[in-house]
Amino acid sequence: MNNVNIIIILLSIIESITEFLPISSTGHIIIISKILKINEFYINLFTIPIQIGSAIAIINYFKKYIFKKNIFSKNYRKFISNTVIANIPSIIIGFTLEKVIKKNITNNKFIIYSSILSGILLFLLGIIKNKEKIKNISEITYKHAITIGIFQCLAFFTGFSRLGAAISGSILAGLSKTIAIKFSLIIAIPIIIGASIIDYIKNINFFNIKNTEILFVGLILTFLISKILIKKSEKILTKNSFIIFGIYKIIFGLLIYIFSK
Repeated sequence: MNNVNIIIILLSIIESITEFLPISSTGHIIIISKILKINEFYINLFTIPIQIGSAIAIINYFKKYIFKKNIFSKNYRKFISNTVIANIPSIIIGFTLEKVIKKNITNNKFIIYSSILSGILLFLLGIIKNKEKIKNISEITYKHAITIGIFQCLAFFTGFSRLGAAISGSILAGLSKTIAIKFSLIIAIPIIIGASIIDYIKNINFFNIKNTEILFVGLILTFLISKILIKKSEKILTKNSFIIFGIYKIIFGLLIYIFSK
């Protein structure tokens, strides 16, 4: 097994474990890659298939919400609309600040501060007792969706978990913990696939038969591991306080600060 195969397997495992918990998959991939001195070229290239693999796993897991027989029903149209609306802020900021985001994505300072701040937010989320007004996905309004979408934009700061940001916005908007987790996972689908397609188009010259086969292996591997872990991750998030994840993120950020000095 050569180094490239080891890298794609390693990144697939990291992505699958961290994508469905509010701890930032991108932050972990970047830091672990720096520790192992993995070329940034491979990180950019391999992130495309492994993220698509995790997105397919989410689609498979929530297929009862996504693939409805009656696609013209009011609730289904509202569900699709809310999913799109929740991603509008990310699309706007992503296109507007793309160069700035790409330039700072591997910046240790960004990862440190974002990890600590997201940890504090999750810690506070575990303490605050909000009234749960929304206990069904069909009850989510456009106002809730846009609020969640704005919070999701915090993920542009590497180290600030997209899932953690979306869940925070969801709960503060009045969604129950269970629905907040489900909706936050679902709205990741278009943003992950969309970003991956754009990155693929930009890097299409680097794809050949050899590395396409390796990337396909990464996609399948990530999908299979994610398929196993997504249900377990949802249970962990539902049954445990966000305080645990908040403490983890703060410690993660502090450790990066200590060892990067």
